[in-house]
Amino acid sequence: MTAETPTAQPHSWLDLYRDGKAFVTIALQVAVVIHASSTFLVATILPSAVAEMGGLAYMNWTSTGYLAGSILGSATGGWMKSRVGGRAAFSLAAIAFSAGCLVAAASPSMDVLIAGRVLQGVSGGLWIATVYAVLREVYPREIWARSIASLSAMWGIAAFVGPAIGGVFAELGIWRWSFVAVTPVALVTVILAASRLPRQPPGRIASATPWLSLSLVILAIAAGSVASLATDWRLTVAMMLLAGFAFWLAAKPWGSARLLPSRGFANASTVGPGLLTVFGLMIGSNLYGLYIPYFLQRLHGYSPLGAGYVDALEGLAWTGAALATAWIAGRRQDRLMATGPLIAVAGMVLGVFIIAGGPLWMTPLPGILLGAGIGMAWAPLGQRIMASPRPGEEDVTAGSIASLQAIGGATGAILAGLGTTAAGMTSPDAPTPVVSAAAQAAFLFCLAGPLLAAVMAEICRRRSRAVMQDD
Repeated sequence: MTAETPTAQPHSWLDLYRDGKAFVTIALQVAVVIHASSTFLVATILPSAVAEMGGLAYMNWTSTGYLAGSILGSATGGWMKSRVGGRAAFSLAAIAFSAGCLVAAASPSMDVLIAGRVLQGVSGGLWIATVYAVLREVYPREIWARSIASLSAMWGIAAFVGPAIGGVFAELGIWRWSFVAVTPVALVTVILAASRLPRQPPGRIASATPWLSLSLVILAIAAGSVASLATDWRLTVAMMLLAGFAFWLAAKPWGSARLLPSRGFANASTVGPGLLTVFGLMIGSNLYGLYIPYFLQRLHGYSPLGAGYVDALEGLAWTGAALATAWIAGRRQDRLMATGPLIAVAGMVLGVFIIAGGPLWMTPLPGILLGAGIGMAWAPLGQRIMASPRPGEEDVTAGSIASLQAIGGATGAILAGLGTTAAGMTSPDAPTPVVSAAAQAAFLFCLAGPLLAAVMAEICRRRSRAVMQDD
């Protein structure tokens, strides 16, 4: 070996900030923090918004509208980048997200607040899709894993930042200003992007966007949202049947454009069961992020700030469990994948009793169990789903994880809305016994999600074991 022979240098987290990448890294990380914080922020201020404007029955629409927009925005990220380039797509998404915040801040009624959340969802989905597209072009392949991990860590920061911003402004009686406070930070990323992101020219149009499937998904979410408001059981059943049929059609391949991989449920495939596990787990998770702060404030006397942080414990437990189990490999991963949903089921069952009736000191426990169960299963699920795509469907299989996350979250909001409406909680001044019954109903309706996840994760585990034995 001569002195001139290069030696491999271990990569460091500092590589993300060297060679002129510091401002790019900061811009991408801030984008993720703002996008993630908005979820915790809105959950924290929603009880105050409902108390001022009314519209309690529409509270779940702030989530379904956001998620429907997010599905649309994330699915069109590649198309937008190919049209205008990465820098312009990133900047446009950040500006549109800021506009959505200002619409929400100025909302005189719940319907305008929902419109602002839809705009935030579309722009936020596009923003995050562009973040990952830019990441692939800015960083060398050798530090992709660290750059992705650094962005994932931003969700932990968001779990502290979101409730803090929302809680402080809500307790001061000026909840609208929480949206205003986010806007200048989002616009700072535009300045960073304009000065530091590489000027990528528009390229050829990316792979076909599944417009028909996306339209069907949005139709399904809209039908389910209407069902959650209906007081006539016949309308509820009709709208839920329409939602289910639209989801079924959306899963079908339409030409070359696909939202989900084909033949995911073929024998020995782990794709279909894995995606349904993701779907089921997100049903429980979104119930927590949407209604728990309201229930904690009404039933247990929590302040907006305190309720926001108890809600955030679910996300922190998710992150902590994922990091704590990241070193586990092989068949033990499969056991984690199957055990995690069972822990999530336990959290949901406890929620039926503890969130509705206490005791106060145990109210954080259901969310911690739910988040820990999801975190334990998440990495093995992702690996199993992406390990067995059909040839030519690698990208759509990987992207379908995010799609099922959003669809599962929207379904959770719909089911929770069905439960609260069925219990009679339709106005902010509903008596405490009605709110308690609504909390129980919301958990019971959404319990179907983690139960489905537990069954599908076991099927996924068995199929994965069979593949290992064959190898």
